[in-house]
Amino acid sequence: MSDGADVDDALRGGGGEDLASRLFELANAEHVRFAASSGRVLRIRQDPAVPHTGGCVWETAYLLALWARAELDADARRAAASGAALRVLEVGAGCGFVALALAHMGCDVLATEQPGPLANLRANVAANDPRALGVARGACGAAQLRWGVEEDVAALLAGLPFDYVVGTDVVYTRELVEPLLRTLHAAAARDGGGGGGGGGGGGGEGAVVLLCLQQRCVASHALLLERAPRYFARVEHVPLHESAMAVRSFAAELDCELLRFSAPRRQEAEGEGAALRSLSPSP
Repeated sequence: MSDGADVDDALRGGGGEDLASRLFELANAEHVRFAASSGRVLRIRQDPAVPHTGGCVWETAYLLALWARAELDADARRAAASGAALRVLEVGAGCGFVALALAHMGCDVLATEQPGPLANLRANVAANDPRALGVARGACGAAQLRWGVEEDVAALLAGLPFDYVVGTDVVYTRELVEPLLRTLHAAAARDGGGGGGGGGGGGGEGAVVLLCLQQRCVASHALLLERAPRYFARVEHVPLHESAMAVRSFAAELDCELLRFSAPRRQEAEGEGAALRSLSPSP
């Protein structure tokens, strides 16, 4: 069996048409490998049989993992060493690449997906969880989360509050923008209990949402930016041009952006259950 394609090698070689061909090779590899902050090499299985978008690792997942390794790693390690690990929820986790990269920084991560990609996600989490690879800090679990479906969101909120909520390439159709925003708000609006201490939302302002996106659908992207301020008091573009070289060159080449939503608006939390019920799509 092939050991797969190496992410760091693929992204180290510059841009242009060569980058496009290397990304194509990554997308079509059975497995992709990534050198995690823990010193372990993650081996993430891709499954082309998974319907829709959850069977492969998308470019924005690589970008967010690179950005987190450059910008969040030190904070995550300090929090884990203090015994109060950063708590992270990933929505639309796909194969689990970002969730596992964050877990290997020492974060406690819950990776969530719709039913179709969930089996492959769970298999990758089981094989690459820090504890499975002998790493002392960090953990990753997997669970079902259909955006806007009350029972899934309620089960999610039964656990601990989060410091960060992350997602990559989760904006691709107008019909899912509102359920996504309501789900992000429900996860972010819960008061954290003094968790991370690394710049997350663990205090009274709730979690910080980070979305790494390409404009897969212009109308959906515009709708997200129009509606997001109804749910979050601060909606910002993270200046990727100020990040590490690998991050800014990759972001510029692929025309990616990183959005940060914070300070969830409290009035939206009222009647959340009714709002979720009204938006619930058919399972």
